[in-house]
Amino acid sequence: MPTLFGRDREPIFNLPMVVMLSVAAMVVIHGIRMALPEETDDLILGLFAFAPDRYFARPEEGAPWPGGLAADIWSPFTYALLHNDLLHLISNCTVFAALGNVLARRMTALRFLLFCAVMAPVSACGELVILAYQSAPVIGVSGVICAMMGGLARFAFPAPSIEDEADIEPVEDLAYGSDRRRVSARRIDADPALLEPESGHRPVMRSSRPTIAPVIETLRRPKVIQFILAFAAMNIVLVIAAPALVGGGAGVAWMVHVAGFGAGFLLFPWFDGVRVMRDAER
Repeated sequence: MPTLFGRDREPIFNLPMVVMLSVAAMVVIHGIRMALPEETDDLILGLFAFAPDRYFARPEEGAPWPGGLAADIWSPFTYALLHNDLLHLISNCTVFAALGNVLARRMTALRFLLFCAVMAPVSACGELVILAYQSAPVIGVSGVICAMMGGLARFAFPAPSIEDEADIEPVEDLAYGSDRRRVSARRIDADPALLEPESGHRPVMRSSRPTIAPVIETLRRPKVIQFILAFAAMNIVLVIAAPALVGGGAGVAWMVHVAGFGAGFLLFPWFDGVRVMRDAER
């Protein structure tokens, strides 16, 4: 809508709607919890936080967590919407918005929500497998955030073989009508997603949506290895610094982070919205 100065209004948050709504949901939930009595908030944690020993309690000991079978089913999903305090909430929401902005623009809103919904319980499995009798509840969206990092590693770092713009040569048979682009034939071979069918089955250019390479090829890229090492170093720092940062005996569920990153790295192609197509297949 034009303003008095004849300019369009700039959005306050330049984020996809699905990301803004996801962040808003986490903020609203935390705000409600802060307004509730402590006893009620403890009940909410018992019902919706992920607790590994919920699944391994001996029958004679009774159910250690409320909610029964229903909570056993929903807690691997709902734990990601809960946070320990404002610092935990703000830091997670900030990183979620930054990474979600990249992924949600590549996916549809539904694919993005499905990715988050699947990565939450898969990330929780890291805690479930390693610390099966852990009694402390696990909360926070950091497992999904780490899955986003893993997914990002699959497409954010181009292969070294892709040429720079300075080396690009014209390929006239790939230009149709008035839309004439300069593109390297070598780059087309390395990145088939640069071609996408038009309404008349004629290939048009698309250069802003990098494709996903197979796992082995991705792991051969030096920048991907550097990214993975940086992720590992970050988790080591968080584990060491967590007692000083959060206090109260709380810690960082690094197992959730590792499981989330690995799941995002391996499974992201299943949710990716970029179609990989070759001209010969049409």
